[in-house]
Amino acid sequence: MNNYLPEIREQYERYPFPVRRPEEERERLIVSELDHLTKIDHHGFGGARDFDAPFRVLVAGGGTGDALIFLAEQLRGKPAEFVFLDMSASSLEIARARAEVRGLEGITWVHDSLLSLERLGLGGFDYINCVGVLHHLEEPAAGLEQLVTALEPDGAMGLMLYGKYGRSNVYLLQELLDLLHGEQPGLEERVAATRASLSDLMRRGVLKAGPGALEMVESPDSDSYLVDTYLHGQDRAYSTSEIYELLEGAGLQLAGFTNFFEEQGATCALEYDPLLFLGSPGDLRRLPELDPRRRAHIAEILGGSISMHAFYASRRPGASASPVDANHVPNFATDYAARAVHGILEDQLERVQLRMNCGITRELEIGPLVRFVLECVGEGVTTTELCLDAGSHAPETPAERVAAEVYSLLDLLVRLGLVTLRRKDLAALPLVPSTRPWNGAIDLRSFAALGAES
Repeated sequence: MNNYLPEIREQYERYPFPVRRPEEERERLIVSELDHLTKIDHHGFGGARDFDAPFRVLVAGGGTGDALIFLAEQLRGKPAEFVFLDMSASSLEIARARAEVRGLEGITWVHDSLLSLERLGLGGFDYINCVGVLHHLEEPAAGLEQLVTALEPDGAMGLMLYGKYGRSNVYLLQELLDLLHGEQPGLEERVAATRASLSDLMRRGVLKAGPGALEMVESPDSDSYLVDTYLHGQDRAYSTSEIYELLEGAGLQLAGFTNFFEEQGATCALEYDPLLFLGSPGDLRRLPELDPRRRAHIAEILGGSISMHAFYASRRPGASASPVDANHVPNFATDYAARAVHGILEDQLERVQLRMNCGITRELEIGPLVRFVLECVGEGVTTTELCLDAGSHAPETPAERVAAEVYSLLDLLVRLGLVTLRRKDLAALPLVPSTRPWNGAIDLRSFAALGAES
């Protein structure tokens, strides 16, 4: 079974993506934002996964190995087993070399396509990572169906697909570059011509480029990026509604969108909420009537900036932990989330700016109730205990209203990528340390990048 174009295979053999140098593993750990165990546990296993139990991971179409390395480092010393699958021998060898530098074990290397999963008979997996792969297939649904055949009944997936509206400028540039350079005799010539054209257009201000875009285009390492982004032989993008349809066709449920960092900025799950954008009373009254699929689609169109959708999926409805789960405790999602919250508390801020990639800025008021909840994150206090104890910080507010405000705040903190929930009888998951300091604001345009190197 194969719905890759031959040139796609050749592309990744000649230009493994992203560019990685194995020796740099001695100096840094690149964070795969989708693959924090805290987030996988929250969204895929209801905050109830015991990672001291055997845990099988498939990284399908793993490229040069970012997700594999990050997952294996977090699960070092645990009874975890990894299968790394990629159709590019060049990419696979880079990933293998990175793992060897780190001394990572328990990895099976498979040079093949995810479309061969059923034939390969690799067994069932508790977690499957598949980032930036399905949208490069002629029939993405067929690829997803293959992943489902390898997923344990109670397992979870972490997926990333291109976003239709936020990626529209990329497709315009692809069309332009094809008009300019489509007759070049070979891929190498097209790469060189593409770099020259983009550099010229950016320098003259014809193309609006975000921070670092020009430097990336002109970098000696930019070949793989230019090919993957502008010269790719096959890709498509999805709206949120189309993601729901794709998942449902494979018998999966969407468990939650999450933060995802890219060169243009970090998208947070809050940007899938139309309340972030709408302010008129008529709009707000109608929103509760809408199902989650339509709400997310409305927000995606209004924001217009989501070029990559990162999300979790499961066969099971309700796989994601909820603030109303009585025996769950809030913990920090990442080390850089902990730094942000500790910075708010230590600086005794009365409000904090939430700056989002879609261009919207909101203020979070740090009143007594909010401060109390933030102080309890990571302290082993259950959501039920939070609601009971929070009343003393809002003595004039009925208990039911206090509980509703606590649940609403926890939900906001989850969607901001600051907090995850985990069952109280399970130890909090260790966080990957980061070296970036608290910068005085939760700037979601670059928030996930705080942990890009540690």
